[in-house]
Parts: sequence; structure tokens; C-alpha cells
Amino acid sequence: MQLGSRSLIIPAVLASFALTASVVPMSTWPTTALLSLGSGVCALSLMALAAVLGARWKSIESLFGGLDRVYETHKWLGVWALVFASVHLVFKAGVQEWQTAAILPLPGPWTRLVRQLSFVALMLIVLLALNRKISYRTWRCWHKLSGPLFLIVVAHWLSFKSPIALASPPGIWLA
Repeated sequence: MQLGSRSLIIPAVLASFALTASVVPMSTWPTTALLSLGSGVCALSLMALAAVLGARWKSIESLFGGLDRVYETHKWLGVWALVFASVHLVFKAGVQEWQTAAILPLPGPWTRLVRQLSFVALMLIVLLALNRKISYRTWRCWHKLSGPLFLIVVAHWLSFKSPIALASPPGIWLA
């Protein structure tokens, strides 16, 4: 049996939403706030998986049946990360009933800047990766920014007031 896009994306999405739901009151589950928070966790998780696949470890390549299948899965992880990041951006990820705190508090303007940069960074990388009209050399230069841009997304998670504590199940999942 070989792994593929679905065998990685679906379990990651289900785990992200289940773990996120485990730290908020059940009365707030049927809200767009949980949809947004869970989507943010999904986006970060999918980006992390894409980074692992991008490392091109031989053991992972063998699980997928070759580098071409790893690349395809890497691409779909990025696309779905952008989809979930967009949902996260559209809806407010919080309600009054949630106990929230930032893991790494930053001043208000910096937190907002990190939030906006994290979405723009992900969008830019995915759109560049899907653009077939730019040369590989140009694309490769831009795609190398994925690592630092991923760190901006991680900074967003750490700096925003959220019900996800570092020691909680979704916090451990994201760490």
C-alpha cells in the first residue's frame, strides 16, 4: 500500500478539527468560530506536512512510491492549506465563552501584522507554485521562502489569543 494525497490530508484535517474541538466548550461547537479555529489548525498542520515532504527523505519517498508522488502530495497539501487558511481568515476564531491566552504575547499592531503576513505569505507561495508560466529557476527562488514564511504562520499561532494552550492536545499536535 502506498500513501497519497488523500491518505495524508483527510486524517490531518479530521485530527485537527477533533483536537481543536476538544479544548472548547461543546456549546460552541456549532459556530463559525470553531470552523475558523479548526481551519487555522488544519492550515498549519497541512503546511507542516508539506514541509516534511519537501525535505525529500528517502524513507518518506518509499512510502509514497516515488518522488513524483511526493511532489503531487506536497502540492495538494499546499492547496488545501490555502483553502483552510482562507476559511480561517473569513470567520472570527473566537467567542466569549472560550478561555483564551497568547502563548507568546506580542503588542497589538505586531500581532495584526503577523496575522496578515501569514495569510499573504501562504497565498503567494501556493499561487507561485501553481503558476506554470514562470521558469523553474524563478519559481525555485520564490519557493525557498516557504520556510521563513512558514515561521510567520507559526508566529501567528503563538501570538494570538486562543483557547489552544501549548500543553493541550491541539497545542501538542501543532508543536
